Amino acid sequence: MYRIFLVLIFVLCLAAVGLSLELLRPTADVNDPSQMACRQIGDNLINSPSAGMSLAYDADELTAGTQLAYPGAGTQIGDQVWKQRIIYGWPSSGGTFATRQLKIKSSCSITVAGRATCLIDYSTNGGGFWQNVYDVAQNRDLTTDTIAISSNQDLTAMKVRVCAAGARYQAPIGSNAGAATLRAYDIRIGSQ
Repeated sequence: MYRIFLVLIFVLCLAAVGLSLELLRPTADVNDPSQMACRQIGDNLINSPSAGMSLAYDADELTAGTQLAYPGAGTQIGDQVWKQRIIYGWPSSGGTFATRQLKIKSSCSITVAGRATCLIDYSTNGGGFWQNVYDVAQNRDLTTDTIAISSNQDLTAMKVRVCAAGARYQAPIGSNAGAATLRAYDIRIGSQ
């Protein structure tokens, strides 16, 4: 009986070593109008300051940080109003892991297809180069996108850019406008 107990303890210890996991979340987000706009769908690009999205990385998948872009009254035909947030500030990793994944849980709601867009990019070098996760001009159901990143990635250089935009194409002012709402629920890096 004692031998079985020792074997069981040994197996559990091996399982615990093999299942080590680190879960890191960003700590900050900022509006950065110097970054490029979402995919250009209008002639005149207008950056509209956006509110913080701390709920997009608060470890609670049931609440959401929301971004909304809408070309309001007084805009000209062809104007594209866009809002974006740069999410960053991952803490340094506490260990060495075989795999690392960026996970982004989000959805997009479009009012007029083709006249609005939702976009999410990520950067592994502090924003010098952006890789696209998705860029849609139609509704997108709540989805968790998983992106493999290098196991030795400098996490302090990781950034995620979320962007929503809408454009207006016809008179009268306020009609035929496209609006996009991008909701980000859970942005994190998991290491194993």
